[in-house]
Amino acid sequence: GINNDTHANRAYPASYDSANIISVAAIHNEGGLAAFSNYGPTTVDVSAPGEFILGAVPATGSTAAGWGYFSGTSMAAPHVSGVAALVGSASPSLLATPTMLRAHLLRTAKAASATLDLTASGRMIDAYRALIAPEVVRQSGSDRYATAAAATRPAFLTHPYYVFVATGQNFPDALAGAATAAVLGSPLVLVTG
Repeated sequence: GINNDTHANRAYPASYDSANIISVAAIHNEGGLAAFSNYGPTTVDVSAPGEFILGAVPATGSTAAGWGYFSGTSMAAPHVSGVAALVGSASPSLLATPTMLRAHLLRTAKAASATLDLTASGRMIDAYRALIAPEVVRQSGSDRYATAAAATRPAFLTHPYYVFVATGQNFPDALAGAATAAVLGSPLVLVTG
């Protein structure tokens, strides 16, 4: 229940700035942050369901195996891990580097307004969107700058982790930046100078 960005005792390994870590906040069934969940606009990446999650309970001693409801970020993180496994099995090319899979999961997560200023993406993991290619919608503008802005806007309504800036007057600059931006799931903004 702490702001992981500012608290003296940050949670690890979630706080490591590493391309192979996705830090997960827990949300309740109405999409708001669970009272017990850590958050952080720069250190917590995405949210997932984490309150009253039905899970298997192993047999112990005289108690038979069964089912029980649990709450915690330890219930939210498996949702993200499960979606990562599904995506990796459906699109093995995304497993080439951790950054590609991570960027795909964050890019395809759906906007969650209740976590907008509490997580870096302001989004909740979405298995359907991660597995199914989104609908293609043609975007245009009055010039290359307006077209680039129109094409970027729908995909990055919330706070992107990185923003790439390139000149619109020299195409190799934008071309080189576009590849890196795509791998990281980040927008590329064209400027005049």
